[in-house]
Amino acid sequence: MSTSNSPSRKTQEFTWLTFPGYCYDLVRNGVSEAVQRLRMREAIQHLVFFSREYPLLFVCTIAIILTTAFPITLFFLFIMCSVIFGFTGLVLIEGALITTGSLVVCGFIGSLLVILLVATASLLVGYFGFSQVYNLF
Repeated sequence: MSTSNSPSRKTQEFTWLTFPGYCYDLVRNGVSEAVQRLRMREAIQHLVFFSREYPLLFVCTIAIILTTAFPITLFFLFIMCSVIFGFTGLVLIEGALITTGSLVVCGFIGSLLVILLVATASLLVGYFGFSQVYNLF
């Protein structure tokens, strides 16, 4: 008998590559359990029987449900988009304000440094110029 450290086929090591498959299996099992618990197959069979028995009433009922659900769905979609865009817009606007403010501060400090360097250079040139003209050294 040889003992190896490789995982068997039944018990595989969990990696991030197996996570989507795990999620798919989790959702599939949950849906099948909900279908069994709520007896959805029986309800679908009753709907098929009703649609064969009263086709015009069934089409009108489906049309009413869809025309009622469509605006409500659009409204909730608009609300969710507004919330998401509000939060991301807040972050973007805040980031833009911080960026603009830091650029203004850096520009102000940079201009002060340039003015200080130009003033210092002018004073040094003036001092050495006057010292050469009047032979101070």
